[in-house]
Amino acid sequence: MSSFPSPLVSVIIPTYNRASLITQAVDSVLAQSYRAVEIIVVDDGSTDETEAVLARYGHSIRVICQPNRGRSQARNIGLQAARGEFIAWRDSDNYWHPAKLAAQVDFLEHHPDTGLVFTRSEAVNLQGKVLAIQFPDVKLPPARDLTLALLRRRLTVDISTVLVRQAVLAHTDGFSASLWLSEDVDLLTRLSQVTHF
Repeated sequence: MSSFPSPLVSVIIPTYNRASLITQAVDSVLAQSYRAVEIIVVDDGSTDETEAVLARYGHSIRVICQPNRGRSQARNIGLQAARGEFIAWRDSDNYWHPAKLAAQVDFLEHHPDTGLVFTRSEAVNLQGKVLAIQFPDVKLPPARDLTLALLRRRLTVDISTVLVRQAVLAHTDGFSASLWLSEDVDLLTRLSQVTHF
C-alpha cells in the first residue's frame, strides 16, 4: 500500500500470541479509505501461529520479529522502521472504522498547528456487542488544556485512536521501555508538552 502519494501514514501494530485476532486488525487497516499507508507489524516473540498468519499477507505488510521485550519496545521498534509523515498505533485485538485515517489526515493537513488527533472508541465483545463508549457526551477543551481535563475526568486517550506527526514524536524518546503499564499515558503526557491535541 505504500506506493500511494504522500502523506504516508505508518501504522504500527505490536502483537504477541494473537494469531486468532491479528487478521482482523491488519484487515481493518487494509480496508481504510485512505490508501497511503504502510503497515508494520512487530511480533514480540509470539509462540503461537502468529508468524504463519502474518506470512499470508506477503508484501502488503512489513513484519519485524523480535524476542519478547514487551509492548513499549515493540512499538518503539516499529517507530524506528516507520517512513510515514504520520504515525498510528494499533493494538492487535482491535479494528478501525474504514474512514478513520482519512478523517484524521484531513484534519492534520488543514490544521498545521495540531500535532496529534484522536477519536472516541468503543469496547466490544467477541460477538460485536458494544460494552462501553470512550468519551460519551464529553466536551473536551482544545490544545494543551486537554491533558489536565482528561486527568480530572479520569479519562485516557486510547493510543489505538491516535494519529500523530512523526516530527512531533522526534521531540520525545518514544515509549518508556521501563513501563509495562500506562506507557501510552506516559507518552501522551509528554506529547502534550510539545504539541496541541
